[in-house]
Amino acid sequence: MLVNIVKTPAIAQLASAFRKGLRIMMGGDPVSLNNTMVDDLKARGLIRSESIEAAFRATPRHLFLPGTPLDQVYSDEPIVTRYNERKQPISSSSQPAIMAIMLEMLRLQPGMRVLEIGAGTGYNAALMAHIVGSAGSVVTVDIDEEVIDEARTRLNSAGAAAVQTIRGDGALGYTPAAPYDRIILTVGAHEIAPAWRDQLVEGGLLVLPLSLRYTPRVFAFERQGDLMLSVHTTSGGFMPLRGQDAPAEQTHPLPEHEGISLWHDSAVALDLQGLAQTFSAPQRSFNTHVIVDTLSTWSGWSLWLELHEPTFTLLLVDRTDSRSSQFAALAEGGQFAVVTPPEAQGERTGTVELHVRCYGESDALAQRLMARLRDWRAAGSPRLERELHVTAFPLEAKIKLSASALRIVKAQMQYIITINTETPS
Repeated sequence: MLVNIVKTPAIAQLASAFRKGLRIMMGGDPVSLNNTMVDDLKARGLIRSESIEAAFRATPRHLFLPGTPLDQVYSDEPIVTRYNERKQPISSSSQPAIMAIMLEMLRLQPGMRVLEIGAGTGYNAALMAHIVGSAGSVVTVDIDEEVIDEARTRLNSAGAAAVQTIRGDGALGYTPAAPYDRIILTVGAHEIAPAWRDQLVEGGLLVLPLSLRYTPRVFAFERQGDLMLSVHTTSGGFMPLRGQDAPAEQTHPLPEHEGISLWHDSAVALDLQGLAQTFSAPQRSFNTHVIVDTLSTWSGWSLWLELHEPTFTLLLVDRTDSRSSQFAALAEGGQFAVVTPPEAQGERTGTVELHVRCYGESDALAQRLMARLRDWRAAGSPRLERELHVTAFPLEAKIKLSASALRIVKAQMQYIITINTETPS
């Protein structure tokens, strides 16, 4: 999954566009292009540490993307480097902005031992190797032999030959070089593999894009014995982990409705045939009186639905640009209710009122969906980034939940989620 992570105010966007224009006009000077990119990341507050700034300035990105135009290399965009047989991206050079954010979350120091899951081009490993220095160590693991071979070649050409490149299943970590002070994933995970916890030192940090259900967030977790406690959260998502812990396919085409599919994390919960018939029935629309500043399914109201509602589903509608639009919804039996913009306001940005469209004979699911949205508003409309706290426990742990806590149980660990709703966003 490739996403544009960092959202900037209008003035910052104009400044970024101006700097991009400068990069293009400067043509083939990679040093100037790289410095301009780093200056931009600093100006946006994404690079804050001197060590991270120094690493970016000393590690030219173009050495890890041979053959890519320099203006593209030094833009703040992810660059796909490998596709699978279905033409889906499986490896990339991540967006520099999210790389800077995650490196800041990782809090690296000279001499630290670091494990990276997902080698990509090797660029991120080279940045970390510069920060931890010769007294530290970086191991990068990837399941794809061609990816790891290319990363090794590029690391060597960039003067970062000390990075250890290992072909293996990232879910297993890499025991021979453990324990690690820090572990970072540059691939999306559906849960925390116990190996990552066990290969961390006490108090060590794990930084990874984690989907509690559907929407990924980038978390920094601190190891506290058998527990992993989140200490920082931000928006962000990556292509999924491959290997034994790869997430199962949970998106299903809706019969008789070409270009429409539904996501749900429990396939047996979806009556696809019944829902296909429901979609052909008359629809009803309801005003929720809930005002939001974005209709994005990455926003706080959607994640609130996702975490609080077992019937949470995504409606995915194919577009003409080979992408799909996503709509948060609830599905149960033959009933379906989906969050939509008002008919007269088709824009996906700006301040709008959420509407709910109901399919099926009963309004019950639509009423429940609206109640959940109003609960979010009553809680102060939390954005669920700084307010979202997650603790990962072993499956066998006996936990007494507080009244407001949520529990998600997965195959290898259970996750207790609390949301700080004291300060409205």
